Amino acid sequence: MEKITVPTTSLFVCSSRLFVTNEYVGKVLNNPNSTDDEMKSIQEFRRRYNSSLPNLLDHYSKILVYDPYSYYFCNTDESTLIVSNVMDKFHSMYPCFFETELFKKEVLEVIKFPTDLAYKELKNYVLNSPSPMMSWTMLNSQGLLIHMLLRTKYIDDFVQEKINEGFEQFVILGAGLDSRGYRLPFKSGTTVWEVDFPEVLNYKQFVIGNAEIPKVSQANNVFITSDLLQSKEWTSRMDSTGFNRAKKTIWILEGLVFYIDREGTSLILKTVNSMSASGSGILYETISKRYSYHEKLNPMITLFRVDMITTTETPTDLLEDLCFTKDVKSLSEIDTQILYNVKKEDDNEPHVPTSFTIAYKQ
Repeated sequence: MEKITVPTTSLFVCSSRLFVTNEYVGKVLNNPNSTDDEMKSIQEFRRRYNSSLPNLLDHYSKILVYDPYSYYFCNTDESTLIVSNVMDKFHSMYPCFFETELFKKEVLEVIKFPTDLAYKELKNYVLNSPSPMMSWTMLNSQGLLIHMLLRTKYIDDFVQEKINEGFEQFVILGAGLDSRGYRLPFKSGTTVWEVDFPEVLNYKQFVIGNAEIPKVSQANNVFITSDLLQSKEWTSRMDSTGFNRAKKTIWILEGLVFYIDREGTSLILKTVNSMSASGSGILYETISKRYSYHEKLNPMITLFRVDMITTTETPTDLLEDLCFTKDVKSLSEIDTQILYNVKKEDDNEPHVPTSFTIAYKQ
């Protein structure tokens, strides 16, 4: 396989936000009661809008999020290559999966893709689609899109709450293609640090630099290229770029913990603890060992699960021996559905069995 310059997981998460963004734009365009401000806010994405995509999130229309940067991240040669490679890898592992009646019914029919194609024909259909959204739709599936919407919405709301409370230091560890530092209304005087491997942040910086999007955030954005397990390296770079250990800070670890072993996770959390003033907050995501029904239908999550080396049924245990003991809470995906009043009565199965834990330092 050809070398990919940005991790598959980063683009996969981004592609989910792209689909959600497309549905948000469609909602605004098709609503006769949309305000002038709403119409203005989607202006940069309007010409990218794809009305031919299936409406998979109608039940969740009240909580849709808007991330215009996602289009630019996914509309690259690297993105197309990843779609191709993922399909080939999954097909080599499970040769008949894409042609099973279950996959056709639960995935292809739902997203309105042809159900009578052999694997090579299906792959050509996907790769030759004119829109990056169409290329990624099959790999996401409805269940994963719902999960990523809930995840993005919950973390967006948490960050917005902390902006309103006056926090001026935010750190995103394992930042991937997270665009919150650009699309959320951070105030002037705020700094958003993003820490990740060089190949991720170099790709991100290149794409953002060429995106035709007015920046909503007034924050100073600082990229720290480093391996998070090299604590002295990335913390010293943060210190040298203005990080103030005496100021309270918000730390975001989205989609990170399950890719790092317990020892590495402990190292990262202890480092966060040592850099955090009293009143600082942390949000991290964990995943259960148990597979949900929805996961078993999705090629992407099946591949990612192989690399998820840390699972837990008790997320708050990761805070043991740390000072983040104030206002600790964990919400499962089902809890977030209830929080946003979007849980379906007949579905008690999470799309992905993750939990979000929030805690503050004493």
